[in-house]
Amino acid sequence: MKSCLLALLLGGGLLASSCGDSPSCERLDCDDDNPCTADECNPGRAACEHQALPDAASCETNGAPGLCSAGACATLSCQNVDCDDKNPCTLDACFPETEQCTNLPLAPLTVCEIDGSFGTCFQGLCDLSLPPSGEVALRVELVGVEANLVSYELFCASDTTLSGTLSSSAGVWQAFLTLPAGDCSTRFSAADEMGETLCTGVLSFQVVPATQTSEGVTLLCGV
Repeated sequence: MKSCLLALLLGGGLLASSCGDSPSCERLDCDDDNPCTADECNPGRAACEHQALPDAASCETNGAPGLCSAGACATLSCQNVDCDDKNPCTLDACFPETEQCTNLPLAPLTVCEIDGSFGTCFQGLCDLSLPPSGEVALRVELVGVEANLVSYELFCASDTTLSGTLSSSAGVWQAFLTLPAGDCSTRFSAADEMGETLCTGVLSFQVVPATQTSEGVTLLCGV
């Protein structure tokens, strides 16, 4: 039998009674809009209970992934994550979904730098014994004479020594070289058909890693 609660309305001298149902969860909405709580209704008390989820449990807030901390969802954004491994030969990144770092090795022969010295990446490490290179177009323009041959002797700070001849195109003598990064100088000599030197010139330049540059000089021969 259901219990009834009797109420005596003294003001009107009336005696009224009402009967109530036992506690029920049917009409309760216990969702507290907190993704880091487990929302339940206690049927014995007909009351909501909100139990905090364990720390580091996955959650989502405003459409962004996060992790629970002390019953609240903290958004994962990588803003406070430092993924720099101090290695110039890795690509450092952070996954916002997990705030976990990744450090992938760069492609072999990628130019790298340590304390102002250049090297190339090899197996994810910067090897300073493998100096990077750049492409240089050497160009010589003659004034005052036509030459049959223009040769060069090249010396670089990396102990690279080269010699050879330039090819002529539309009156301009040039050669294309791949050289180690750093300072270089070259001595040009223009000669006639008999091999007699007509004039000489010197050009100093710097090879920039992983770039293509053009370095030229004008030789005044017989002027």
